[in-house]
Amino acid sequence: TEANCFNSEVEGMFGMIESSVARFRNTIRDLAAVNESQRGDRNDLTEINLEETVKDIAESIDHLIKESQAEIEVSGDKSSTFRFSKIHFRSLLYNLISNAIKYRSPDRLLKIKISSAFKDSGFELAVTDNGLGIREDNLDKIFQLFSRLHLHVEGSGIGLYIVKKIVSNAGGKVEVKSKVNEGTEFRITLPLQLY
Repeated sequence: TEANCFNSEVEGMFGMIESSVARFRNTIRDLAAVNESQRGDRNDLTEINLEETVKDIAESIDHLIKESQAEIEVSGDKSSTFRFSKIHFRSLLYNLISNAIKYRSPDRLLKIKISSAFKDSGFELAVTDNGLGIREDNLDKIFQLFSRLHLHVEGSGIGLYIVKKIVSNAGGKVEVKSKVNEGTEFRITLPLQLY
């Protein structure tokens, strides 16, 4: 019995160590992504297809989508292509989708709508969810590094900072509309004339 208690304590400590190491790895990965987002490199531009990018991201986080039972709908000019950094576009879309999953409401099934359009101002991308939403007085804080408004959710507070950096470095803009307990919409405009 004493040996069983000791083994149980050791297992618990190993569990905490593994959890800490995993969080540390994730933080290193996120900081590397921040560093990557600072680059305004125009040499890696390629043809981007929204529908294919969403499909690729959905496959990479399939376990999260199944666990949350999220529905992802893509509409608009989804089969059209435009030129952008593939790594950067995937990163900003990945962060917006994974944020929608993290901050989903426990009261309803998560629906994520991704739409796009080509306008005079450039390529416009909107990612809308029906999640927890963000209070109006917190909207100006969400793009700050390490900002986390819902502490009950695992996260580093880096994802939206990366989104803002990528869009800003491309000369674009990000707009956010949100209502608490209704959901959030991120609208990104990327200036096509630069590419």
